[in-house]
Amino acid sequence: MRKKFLKSTGGSFFVIMIVLIVSVVGTTQLLMAQTNGRIIGHVSDAQTGDFLPGANIIIEGTSFGSASDRTGMYRIANVLPGKYTLSVIYIGYKDFSAEIEVTAGSTVKQDAALAAIYIETEEIVVEGLRQGQSKALSIQKSSNNIKNVVSEEQMEKFPDINSAEAMQRLPGISVQRDQGEGRYVQIRGTPPRMNSMKINGENIPSPEAGDRTAQMDIIPADQLASIEVIKAITPDMDANAIGGAVNLITKSALDYEKPVFNVTAGGGYADILGKGIYQGAVNYGKRFGENKDIGIMFGASYLRSDRGSHNNEMEWGDGKQLEVDANGDVVEDAEGDPIEIGEFPWALENISLRHYDVRRDRLGFSSSFDYKPDNDNSYSIKAIYDNYLDIETRNELTVEPVGFNTAATDGLGAEFVHEMKTRDQAVSLYSIMGSGENHFGALTLDYSLSYN
Repeated sequence: MRKKFLKSTGGSFFVIMIVLIVSVVGTTQLLMAQTNGRIIGHVSDAQTGDFLPGANIIIEGTSFGSASDRTGMYRIANVLPGKYTLSVIYIGYKDFSAEIEVTAGSTVKQDAALAAIYIETEEIVVEGLRQGQSKALSIQKSSNNIKNVVSEEQMEKFPDINSAEAMQRLPGISVQRDQGEGRYVQIRGTPPRMNSMKINGENIPSPEAGDRTAQMDIIPADQLASIEVIKAITPDMDANAIGGAVNLITKSALDYEKPVFNVTAGGGYADILGKGIYQGAVNYGKRFGENKDIGIMFGASYLRSDRGSHNNEMEWGDGKQLEVDANGDVVEDAEGDPIEIGEFPWALENISLRHYDVRRDRLGFSSSFDYKPDNDNSYSIKAIYDNYLDIETRNELTVEPVGFNTAATDGLGAEFVHEMKTRDQAVSLYSIMGSGENHFGALTLDYSLSYN
C-alpha cells in the first residue's frame, strides 16, 4: 500500500508541476501580449496570387523576424510599441518593404505581394527561377536544419512516377532500383533502414517483414505537394534516424488561391514483352466559405506497367582439363567419373540466360479537408491510400561446361539446367491523420492524431 501511495503522490506532484509551469508561462505571455503588439500577414505572388512559403520577414533595426508557412502566413509576436520598417525577402522576387506602427496590445496586419525579378537582354529574356522551385529553395533557406525540398512543379517537370524517383534529383540522395524503377532511398550513403519515412510529419510503417525499410515506390509522385529530405536531426524530431528523415507532404486546397483541376495521362510501349504502359492521375481542389477558409482536395492515381528484361550472367574460374581417347571421347575411371589431368585458368564455369516478365499495378487515392477560421487557428484531416502489386516471373537457362580438352575454349560437352521462378508481392499502405495548430501570442500549440 505504501508503494502505491508513493507512486500516486509522485504522479500527482508531476502533474501539479506541469500545470504550474504552463500557468506561469501562459500568464507571462498574456502580460507581454497586453504591453506589446504583434504583426501578421500573408506573402504572395503579385501576379498570380499564389502563396509564397519560406519568405524571410525582418523588422529592420531589431532582432525580430519570422518565415512564412505553407500558406504564406507569417506572424511576429511580442513586438515593442513603435514605428518600424518591415522587409520581406524571397528568392527570385524583388524585396518588399513597408512602414508600420505597432501599439500596445494590438495586431498589425501587413500583407506583402512580391513581384518576380527578370533580366532583359538584347535577344532573350531570363525570368529568374520558376515559382515552384523558388518556393522549395526559400523553404530550404529559412529552415532551422539541413533540408532539401522538391516542389510539385519540379516533380511534374520530370517523368518520375513514384516518390523515390522524384527524390533522386536532390543532392546527397541515391536510389536503389528494382527492374529499373526506384524503390529505396539512401541519404548520404546510409542504408535505407537507417532513415525515417514520414507522411505529413507522421512515421509510416514498413511493409517489409522483419525490416524497418519503407518502400517509396508504393506512393505515386502525383499525390504529393512536396518532398522534404532532412539531413540533420534536431531536438524537436524523433531520434529514430541516422541518415536523415524523408517527409512526404500531400496536397491541400489551401495551397492554392483558386480552384485546381489537374488531369495527367501518359503511356508507353515495352518492346521485349510487346505490351503497353499506362498511367493516369486526377486532382481536384477548391476553397469554400464566405472567407474561403475551408478547403477540400481529392486525388486519384493509377499505373500499369508491363516490363521485360534479358539478363545474361557468367561466372569464370579454373576449368577442368579431361583425358580423352583417340575418338575424342572422355575417359572415365572405374567409378564412372571423368579423369582430370589438369586445369585451365579463366575458363567459363557457367552462363545463365535469364528472361524477366514483370507486371506492376499501382493504385492510389488521397484526400484532404482543411479549415482555417482565422490566422491563428487551423485544422485538417488528411488521408492517403495506396495499393501496389508486383508480379514477377523469371525463366532461367543455365549452361554448365563439363570440362575442356586442350584449351579453355575447347569444350567437351555441357549440362543444361532450366529454372522458372514466380512471385507475387501485394502491398497496401494507408494513413489517416487529424491535426491542428493554435497560436496564443508567442506560444504555438500543435497536435495530431494518426493511424497508419
